[in-house]
Amino acid sequence: NLVRNGSGRLGVLDWEGVQRGPALCDLLHFVSHWDELAAGAVTPEERLRAFVTGSPASRRQIARYCEKLQIDSRFVPVLLVYTRVEIALRRPGRTLDARYVSALADRGEELFRADGVRNGP
Repeated sequence: NLVRNGSGRLGVLDWEGVQRGPALCDLLHFVSHWDELAAGAVTPEERLRAFVTGSPASRRQIARYCEKLQIDSRFVPVLLVYTRVEIALRRPGRTLDARYVSALADRGEELFRADGVRNGP
């Protein structure tokens, strides 16, 4: 799903949703899958743990992206919740997607702290 244009810029083709949306949401979706792969997560429990924990490399990339686009990083939790809810709604009945949303709901206070400091993407 990655494509490089003639000037060398890398882009992502979102074949799953086939709709326009915030680019940061695509990045959050991508890095959550990347974290699962990097952690060797196979079972739903392992995948959920990798998602909730996130990796330092993913957090750094998201921070760099936000800084480059001058997006306040405190907005990332809102987009993370939006992304996972949107995915869960697109695939009704998918237990794992619902568990991602539940995991975010259980961490609401941590995700939305006023100082913007949190653990995980």
